[in-house]
Amino acid sequence: MDTPAVGQRSRARYFVSALAATAMTLGALMGTATYAAAQNLVNGTPTTAIPFSSLPFTGSTDSWYQADEATDAASQRVATACNAASPIYGPAYWRYDATQASTFVVHAAEFQGIASYEPIGLAVLAGDASTVIECGTGQVDISKTGALSIAAGESRLIVAYLPAAQDSFYGPLIGVYPSSGVVPANDEPENATAITSLPFTTTQDTTLATTNFGGVGCFNKFGRGPEVWFSWNAPRTDLVQFGVTANYDVHTAVAPVVNGEVGESTCDEVISAHAGTQYLIAIWGTSDDLQQTGTFSLNAAFLPPVPALSLNIDAAGTVNKKTGVVKVSGTLGCAGGTDVPSLQGTVRQVYKRVIQSAPLSFTGVTGCATSSRWMGTATSTTYLFTGGVVDVTVTATACNQRGCSTVSAQKSVKLKVA
Repeated sequence: MDTPAVGQRSRARYFVSALAATAMTLGALMGTATYAAAQNLVNGTPTTAIPFSSLPFTGSTDSWYQADEATDAASQRVATACNAASPIYGPAYWRYDATQASTFVVHAAEFQGIASYEPIGLAVLAGDASTVIECGTGQVDISKTGALSIAAGESRLIVAYLPAAQDSFYGPLIGVYPSSGVVPANDEPENATAITSLPFTTTQDTTLATTNFGGVGCFNKFGRGPEVWFSWNAPRTDLVQFGVTANYDVHTAVAPVVNGEVGESTCDEVISAHAGTQYLIAIWGTSDDLQQTGTFSLNAAFLPPVPALSLNIDAAGTVNKKTGVVKVSGTLGCAGGTDVPSLQGTVRQVYKRVIQSAPLSFTGVTGCATSSRWMGTATSTTYLFTGGVVDVTVTATACNQRGCSTVSAQKSVKLKVA
């Protein structure tokens, strides 16, 4: 399953910023708005850097409208090391004060509204701003660094900037994420990790993964981000689930490989596998998102059989003398269901040649359990039910990803007047 979409949440989180930027644009056109130069950002110099001490961290600041050239010594070092000695504009600084040793990566972008990012200048400096440790590199939608290490008690300055003079109604956005510091061994499709048997479970860090389409993928309006690869040979024809959960917006695509050629991708975590066929599996993030990588868990397994059900109706029930309300009960056995089983049923009674029936409403079953007690209540809309025998019919249905199963039971139940 695709993760509850972290990327979508981050895009929504900054939707207000996009609306504010649009309002600023309209205000400027109408001559009713004023702006502070970017050199006056609250975090425009190393001494005013916004501090943080835990990961992951996401930070943003004001817009880059009328961004001025940076003249402080630290920014000039960044310009020399990372911008071909050309001036940088509107720098925004953050300071990571590590409370424990860690390895991390930094992503940065100019956020231009929902699902719209642009790469910007990015650098990481020593905590005292004396040395540029690493320059970020621009990707399709964001800029990023490689893996960086820091000891407990140390600090690092992170600066996002415009590499050339320009007016922008948007501002910088950074994300700092934990990393294993290791490029995934399955970063390329030819080095796909072999899944030798099912069930198969693994957890993997993708912060240093790269993008290689490899012929396996699906249309995504937010673009294709870095991915890792797995391969599997199907021992039998069956339904298989490649379930993925992650701390970022992640997708799964599976394609058969026939005579060395990659076939059509299935853009679902459940596929119909055919015996003897090799499959190539890509797990990838979206490119138009600040956090394109992170940590995911893959659980691959044949789908279990449809739920197994058993249903029993008790031989005795009750009927209320005044209201005619019938109460019957029984047991439901369930195994392998993913949701609460549904129950439907009716009560039918023949009394003095008059036939009356009513639907049952059920309580007691809260999940698919080995054995659950259920109670059904029926109220006639015509004549009152009375003591004696009623015919009770109950049907139970339970489902999972493979499908649904249904079981029915019918019994003549003796009602005791209560």
